[in-house]
Amino acid sequence: MDRFDAIRLDCREALSGARTESVVLDIKGRFTGKKRGVLQDLMAQLKTVAPEERPAFGQAVNALKDELEG
Repeated sequence: MDRFDAIRLDCREALSGARTESVVLDIKGRFTGKKRGVLQDLMAQLKTVAPEERPAFGQAVNALKDELEG
């Protein structure tokens, strides 16, 4: 399991236990938030990824973003 799969699993598990809209919004912020979200952290790591790996890494982050926000 790679880090993207782990994030997907963490998000699904967190959402499965959410009982209120407030909790769902907190979970959404934790994963997709602009200032402190997991996706934002991944995008910040893009500059540290080897140049030849950046396109694949960026595509993986964008795919994860689409999945989590969708």
